[in-house]
Amino acid sequence: MNKTCTSFVIGFVVWLLVSFAGQAETHQVDIKWNGKSLETGQVAYVKDGIAWAPVREVAEAVGAKVSWNQRTRMVTAVKGSTTLTLQAGSDRMQVNGKSIRLPAIVKLEKGRTVAPIRVITEALGAKVEWIGLDQAVYITEAGKISVKEAEERIRKQLGIGASSKTVVEFDHLEGTQYGIHVYDLMGSHTATRGWYYVDLHSGKVDSMF
Repeated sequence: MNKTCTSFVIGFVVWLLVSFAGQAETHQVDIKWNGKSLETGQVAYVKDGIAWAPVREVAEAVGAKVSWNQRTRMVTAVKGSTTLTLQAGSDRMQVNGKSIRLPAIVKLEKGRTVAPIRVITEALGAKVEWIGLDQAVYITEAGKISVKEAEERIRKQLGIGASSKTVVEFDHLEGTQYGIHVYDLMGSHTATRGWYYVDLHSGKVDSMF
């Protein structure tokens, strides 16, 4: 292969790498609110490691009252003593007058104000988790049990320490019951120690079998 051909091939490969690197993967995700799917009009998705969702649907589910100002393109959510405002085209959020930088700019999509879901829910007092197994965002209101808290309850009840080779792992959601799988790592395979339910509302732990 002559130098001209080699240079062309190298240049083409570099062009491909640069082109595809700039294409961020986007995929739709489900949002669970206290164990139930939240309807978002197909505007909930993950892009560049950030979960996005329409502000109104998420804020109202958490218990906030939401208003929209068309002139300023600003959405306001009020819950108890907390007031937050987001403006389309801005990367700042105001919470009780305090400015907070967002991980990305607030957008308008399909007639909805869309923003990073974590900052909205946490500002309004809820807990949020990304559950890769379900490719879903789980939002849990204060006072309810999150997936992580459910796993911790099982560890505490069974006396499983942080350094243990026993794995306590969320497996599925059944109504308002978290299904938790407990198993030991045995080289190339696993050995199940038990399956448990943890109630999202009460935190009660029950064995599945």
